[in-house]
Amino acid sequence: MTASDAATLFVIYGVGTAALGALALLYWQGYRHRDEVDLTEVERVDTRWEIGGLLCQATIGIASTVIALTVGPRQLGWAGFIYFSLALIMGVHGALRSRSVDRAHKQMAQAKAS
Repeated sequence: MTASDAATLFVIYGVGTAALGALALLYWQGYRHRDEVDLTEVERVDTRWEIGGLLCQATIGIASTVIALTVGPRQLGWAGFIYFSLALIMGVHGALRSRSVDRAHKQMAQAKAS
C-alpha cells in the first residue's frame, strides 16, 4: 500500500466518521420539538448528551480527514492515531453522561414524590 492509498483510506474513513454529525442533526431536530413529543427530563438530558457524543466522534473524523489531506507521507500515521483519542474522549463523555442522566432520574423521582 502506498502513502497515497493510505491517505485515501483515511479520507474515506474520516468522512464516514464525520457523517455521524448528520445523526446529531437528527437528534437536534427531535430535541427542538421536545415539548411537542413530550420528552421527559431524563430523555432531554440523554438527547443532549447523545448530540454531544456524536459531535465528538464527527470532530475526530474531520480532524483525521484534514490530517490525511494536509500532511506528508511520514506524518500520515497521525490521521489514524487520532482515533485513539476517541477512547479517552468517549470514556469521559460516557461518565459525565451517566452522572447527568442519574441526576435527572433522581430529580424526576423527587418531583413525583412531592
